[in-house]
Amino acid sequence: MAKQPTKYKGIKRIGSKGYEVRIRWKDPQTGKSRDQKRICKGSVEDAHQMQLMLLAEVVDGGGEEQHRMTLGECGTLWFKQHVAGLKPASINRYGDFLKRILASLGDHYIDALTPMDVQTFQSNELEDEYARTTVSGCVGVLRQISRFAIANRLISYDFTAGVMSKGSRKQYTVDEPNSLTVDQLRAFLDHAEKHQPPTWYVALFVLAFTGMRVGELLGLKWDDIDFGEKRITIRRTNTVGHIGAPKTHAGRRRVAMPDGLSEVLQTYRTALVEEQHPGLREGWVFAKSNGDHYHSNALSKPVQQTVDAIGLPFRFTPHGLRRTFNSMLRYIAPDRVVMDTLGHADIAMTAHYTTVYDNEKLEASTSLLELVSGTKREGRREAFSACPTCGREFTNNSNALPQEGSD
Repeated sequence: MAKQPTKYKGIKRIGSKGYEVRIRWKDPQTGKSRDQKRICKGSVEDAHQMQLMLLAEVVDGGGEEQHRMTLGECGTLWFKQHVAGLKPASINRYGDFLKRILASLGDHYIDALTPMDVQTFQSNELEDEYARTTVSGCVGVLRQISRFAIANRLISYDFTAGVMSKGSRKQYTVDEPNSLTVDQLRAFLDHAEKHQPPTWYVALFVLAFTGMRVGELLGLKWDDIDFGEKRITIRRTNTVGHIGAPKTHAGRRRVAMPDGLSEVLQTYRTALVEEQHPGLREGWVFAKSNGDHYHSNALSKPVQQTVDAIGLPFRFTPHGLRRTFNSMLRYIAPDRVVMDTLGHADIAMTAHYTTVYDNEKLEASTSLLELVSGTKREGRREAFSACPTCGREFTNNSNALPQEGSD
């Protein structure tokens, strides 16, 4: 039976038997060329993985490599082993990072790569105006590939050593907080109620008063909502259209549902029942007209429309409602309550989500001045004049806010 060439050198199809996998190398003791053949009964991609593994074994055994492995080949081998068991969304994300890397460095031999090559790649990607988080993800993948190559004795050094990632986590500023004040949140929700479809208004309202991640919101089912106990249980998340487990162990949690939120959700459910919305068959709280769940970017358009309409002077995203909730809730609740409500694994992440407003800084400085000058206001929390969530005014003697050391 004739062997049919494939897109991979050294791999040929042999009919229904599968693929012939062949590698060649030079024996370091004799200097003679050697070759090795194996049969792979899987797909051509499986055959390619087998070929890469055989090459790695030759190098690991001390042989002199005849076929120098490229970053593309090593990266492909790393990817297939690394993504086993990961969620589809994570596999797609790593795949996108790897594709971007290989477009620039895929033909480079793995043993010839240097930290300067990685640094240049990073600088070029940033100059092309790719998101800093994307560039950071690419550098992170390169680090993992380098460790993989070292562990398999393909190289003896880390080609990412000394490379400082310039694509760190998004840093919010006073001018670009991605977080709303009380007045801005009121205006945002008022406009959404009047001008957005009920589904989007309710979704935005839930985000604003629970601090859920957008994926958690779009993964909600009615069985997750307990109107009697006034709580919502986070059991799943929607990531790029894929339904799966929450982001972290801490993400599996119960969220309080105040009366105002309960009323909005019950009114919304009543309307869905009256129109016999197809989404009720599967129990989705937010579903398309055909009953399917939404893609996780579904809220981007209604949020942008509302932001443009009310004239916010900065960029605001659906995720900004989670930041807003975090920043406002910390006025009136201990850090541990805020952390558990948001499903953060540690308090450092809660701090990352926090926006410090100008009035806070003024109140804090005023409290310090009054403390030093002998006035009665000695507690930081007593310095706040109003609740940022409802706007209700406090007096200096108010017990509405939790005091230090209280239960």
